[in-house]
Amino acid sequence: VDNAGTLEARQEKEILSGGTYFVHENGELLGIGWLEEGFLRAVASVKPGAGERVARTLLSACPGETLRLEVASTNEKA
Repeated sequence: VDNAGTLEARQEKEILSGGTYFVHENGELLGIGWLEEGFLRAVASVKPGAGERVARTLLSACPGETLRLEVASTNEKA
């Protein structure tokens, strides 16, 4: 799936310092995401078709906040 941006190795410390979530359902890993400063910076589904579920779960971690999600224009499903 095309992406709207790319993470770089230099961002590894930022990602690991907080805001990273691992989304599970019934003990199975569905995906991961990174929330930072009102942005859903990264979301990845490890199970085909679980991307929306992962994104919605991540967004529920920030109730009441307005979050932005950027996707590639070619990623019509997102």
